[in-house]
Amino acid sequence: MSVNHAAILFTTDVRRPPAARCRKGPEQELMEFVLLLDELLKLAQIIRQIAENSG
Repeated sequence: MSVNHAAILFTTDVRRPPAARCRKGPEQELMEFVLLLDELLKLAQIIRQIAENSG
């Protein structure tokens, strides 16, 4: 049985305070930050499309 690391990463509850979560390594912190930036970029593109279509 293989482990789907992406699925595990996406199911991590980031709303819990850091003390309640297990300690993460710098690589995992960086990966989560990169994924967050990617999601923000997608959101910005959607907002731009909405603004272009409404104006």
